[in-house]
Amino acid sequence: MTQEKCKSCGQYKIPSLSVDAIVHKEGKILLVKRAKKETPFYNTYALPGGFVDYGEKTEDAIVREVWEETGLKTRVNQLIGVYSDRDRDPRRHVVSIAYSLEVLSGRLKTSSETKDIRWFNIDRLPRLAFDHKKIIEDFCNSTKKVSEYNGWNMNKKLVFCSQSRFYMFASELICKFVIDEGYVPINSFTNFGYFLHELVSRHDIVEGINNIINHCHELWVFGPITEGVDEEIKMCKKLSKPIRFFDITDDETPCLIKEVTERYLRKKYKQIRT
Repeated sequence: MTQEKCKSCGQYKIPSLSVDAIVHKEGKILLVKRAKKETPFYNTYALPGGFVDYGEKTEDAIVREVWEETGLKTRVNQLIGVYSDRDRDPRRHVVSIAYSLEVLSGRLKTSSETKDIRWFNIDRLPRLAFDHKKIIEDFCNSTKKVSEYNGWNMNKKLVFCSQSRFYMFASELICKFVIDEGYVPINSFTNFGYFLHELVSRHDIVEGINNIINHCHELWVFGPITEGVDEEIKMCKKLSKPIRFFDITDDETPCLIKEVTERYLRKKYKQIRT
């Protein structure tokens, strides 16, 4: 590629940066109908989005654009892709970063840039502006899931069971408890034993556990909040994942598990931190 200069100012031309949003729920995607006659694809449905302001992070830009165009407050879920074809926008070279977002609150309302806002079934979309059909196809390919397979329920949430080595003896009981509650348990002691008996590095184990937590829907904490458990709690709070806390009464047969508060666990087991 050769660099081009602007004829009026003499500076090298550089691409503009924009963002596009996949706002989705229950198999539907939110689309807006473009309202400005002076812009490309007037009166055509498109993904919410727009240009990134100077000094603005792209993640903040897409949340702002969705709010301005739809009236919904959202949160970024994942990066879908980067779209940089020079001809994707007839005005000039515009690079777009596409994200999927989840709705937190608000209600739909049009703006000066949108004359209609509507939820569309993914398999029944209207004609779309720019390369937004491609972005939606990439999103669908990256999130392919089934809700049922051969009669099995495939929609159960994954729960990471956070527990200290002091309650390793209760791992199977904890897994049974989570299953009885209607969830799928993920337990590091049943996955990795006690750190695979030092066959691999602790760093690799912790990194593996963190990756698993990142893909789980919720974190359930059982028993003492040790330093390792505390790090898992901090990580899930940062990721805004739901967290529940449980105490294990091991002086009875069988052991009893009851839901408590985080404060209760920290106070009861404040002497156990390693």
